[in-house]
Amino acid sequence: MRRILLLILVGVLVLAALAAAAAYRFLGSDRLRQALAQQATRYLGQPVQIGAAQASLLPRPAVHLTDVRIGDPVRIELAAVDVSTGLRGLLGGRIVDAELRVLDSTISLPLDLSVGAAAGGPDDRGGPGDTGADSPTAPGAEPDAGDAGPDASSDATAPAVESVRALSLRNVRVTSRGRSVVFDLDSSLADNVVTIDRLSVTADRTSLVATGTVSLVEARRADLEVEADTLDLDDLAALAAAFAPEADSRDAGGSAGSATGDRDAVRLAS
Repeated sequence: MRRILLLILVGVLVLAALAAAAAYRFLGSDRLRQALAQQATRYLGQPVQIGAAQASLLPRPAVHLTDVRIGDPVRIELAAVDVSTGLRGLLGGRIVDAELRVLDSTISLPLDLSVGAAAGGPDDRGGPGDTGADSPTAPGAEPDAGDAGPDASSDATAPAVESVRALSLRNVRVTSRGRSVVFDLDSSLADNVVTIDRLSVTADRTSLVATGTVSLVEARRADLEVEADTLDLDDLAALAAAFAPEADSRDAGGSAGSATGDRDAVRLAS
């Protein structure tokens, strides 16, 4: 009996070693980049290109992406993205205790993303019987990689996000109608509440720093303390016009005042 148990143990260890070797081989290959690009294209409803992708399993599952481009034409350019999450939750189809960092990126508005349309089931645009198998590859998206398997992007669903212990943005520029705002953010997510430890917003003549919380439940509420290092109302009015929806931009542009201030603190609740 002892010998049988020993043989079983050795067999399990050999299988585990082979599985680990196969996993590391896949994680270090170009198939990972192609598979991620296919999944992201399907989930976002826009072509996604990934310049390079690296993954690791220890000390916890993590992915490092560089030169990520989304859209046709490209509307989102992410120089570097780092994502990690807890292994136990991931095995159960959940994102728990995750970390996300985005560096040196540009987002050009407006965006046309159908987030989650394919991940949650059949695409509404294609009808209930459309599986996407006969659809042409979106312009600029990664071609279907045979090595990744024919069903690599058709059956997977996105894991449910339960908690994010660290969400950070560094030098993320958002542009609209010729104006731009640069964001730096340190935050976390738990129980459908985003806790903002520090949010820095910088425009041409305005610089704001905010802390607080944002609730993501149905009655969405933001409770923020905003401090202005430099405040120019003309600049704020121009930004409001540039980033407002098309129907509202003319109204926002017509309400400009003229004033400047330093170190002003306000409390916002919405």
